[in-house]
Amino acid sequence: MAKVQKLVMLLLGILIVVVVSENAMAIYSISRTPSSLTLGVGDTGTYTVTVTPDLTTTTGTFSVDILPAESNFGVVIRDSSGILASGNGGDTVQATVSYSNGTSKTFYVDITNNGATGTYTVKFTANDGSELWTEANIYAGLTAVPEFATIAIPATLAILGGLFFLRRL
Repeated sequence: MAKVQKLVMLLLGILIVVVVSENAMAIYSISRTPSSLTLGVGDTGTYTVTVTPDLTTTTGTFSVDILPAESNFGVVIRDSSGILASGNGGDTVQATVSYSNGTSKTFYVDITNNGATGTYTVKFTANDGSELWTEANIYAGLTAVPEFATIAIPATLAILGGLFFLRRL
């Protein structure tokens, strides 16, 4: 009887290990630098994103979203071998990537301001690409400033108008 109980407990233990390993996190960690960028019109900035998969992950996806969506940003995802994907900030830009079991992979995300202004959030997502995939997200700030003429012309007109009225007094 004791041997049967031990056998049942052993089988239950094995079952628990199998179930837990199927639900294990496939992306161990994700990090990025810098935490934010400020881009004028025509400027390009680069985020460096490092993804570490678990020991069982060999393929997956890496994607970039600009929130709220803004098509006046160009987005390029690349790694040490070259460009993996490109698009604009109005849609998700996604690349299918190869991971080396447990080895960190570095992505470079180039963002170009093609006329956007305002404050945005950049969402980086890495996942293992399986049917019940697990993912890891990290966010960064993005500020788009208007070009110099957009600020300078109204400021100059305001100063000249003020001087004109001061002269009349």
